[in-house]
Amino acid sequence: MTVRQRVGRLPLAVATWALAALFALGGISDAQAQTTEADDPSPHSEATLVSEQTSITPGEPFDVALRLEMEEGWHSYWKNPGASGEPTSIDWALPDGYETGDIQWPYPHRIEFGSLISYGYSDEVLLIATITPPETLTPGTTATLDGRAEWLICEEICLPAHSDIELSLPVTEGASERTKWAPAFESARAKHPVPVESWSVGAGQEDGTYSLILGAPDGRRPDLEGAHFYPSEKSVVDPGAPQPVTRNEDTYAMSLQQSEYAEAPAERLRGVLVAPE
Repeated sequence: MTVRQRVGRLPLAVATWALAALFALGGISDAQAQTTEADDPSPHSEATLVSEQTSITPGEPFDVALRLEMEEGWHSYWKNPGASGEPTSIDWALPDGYETGDIQWPYPHRIEFGSLISYGYSDEVLLIATITPPETLTPGTTATLDGRAEWLICEEICLPAHSDIELSLPVTEGASERTKWAPAFESARAKHPVPVESWSVGAGQEDGTYSLILGAPDGRRPDLEGAHFYPSEKSVVDPGAPQPVTRNEDTYAMSLQQSEYAEAPAERLRGVLVAPE
């Protein structure tokens, strides 16, 4: 087995830490999804577009978020849904001159349905995107942001959902104030992976198994019992397989089973590692 060391990324949150890892290495199963059309375009859930700030400044990037509220027992999906499901998407219809970034995904939690393990969100999630308006905006006018959100909402069955989202904000010259949603934006960002250079990270692959190698910084001996690696791409790692962790002094090794749907071993392994702090 060849291990190539790379610098890892390790974000800290209140009760968890996550590692956004990029490692160099030498089909969704739809058994759960039973998609049917419903009269309600967003069954068991509601989508709204919210802003972190009260106004737009010409040329200055700002953050908005798709806020998904889900009824108890129902869930939506991460960018890699795992064994079943579909990721949430936003098709933007912004005015001319506006640019938007990709969805900034909070790390998910495991969702068990029989023998299937999926990755997603329950209750509520904010999916943040950064929008950059043109510098030619005129203060005193109002800008309207439009789009269409689509997601899969699931319990024992899965239903496709969609919603046309819209948000209007005034254009001003001065600094903007924070909206009532600002604390929710902060909570969502606390679950975004961020770089931490003090950990060394490597990976290897042999006989259908990946090995994730983590080198703790000097003086650190975190407990990785219960850690879970969420691969960014589907059909790479088996989401239902155990992920045992072994430790040798300050080095940790996590075993990841290759997905049975993988046509070949992944050349690059990307994902988020979440563990107790």
